[in-house]
Amino acid sequence: MASYGLQAKADADAPEGGWDQPPRAVKLTKPTYPDDAYHKKIEGTVEVEFLIGRDGRVVYAYVLKSIPALDVAALQTVAQWAFSPARRGGEPVATIARAPVTFRIY
Repeated sequence: MASYGLQAKADADAPEGGWDQPPRAVKLTKPTYPDDAYHKKIEGTVEVEFLIGRDGRVVYAYVLKSIPALDVAALQTVAQWAFSPARRGGEPVATIARAPVTFRIY
């Protein structure tokens, strides 16, 4: 099972003060636990940073805090997420966000 907490910040092109409305998640999928990691009982949190495009899709993502056996599954999960994009002046803007993807075996 996994949990996510989204922190977003305005992209580098945003003026001081960022955006009027932060991005909002509209689709957050759960990660698929890699078989090898599950059988080895590897747990933990992979910290991912990603760019939410103006269309609300994840444009790219990369791992900030790694657990090698879980990194690919975390990136694949974040790539499936969708957002209502951040807005500045009523227009959608790209936004950089971070989220922990936590893997726990219960």
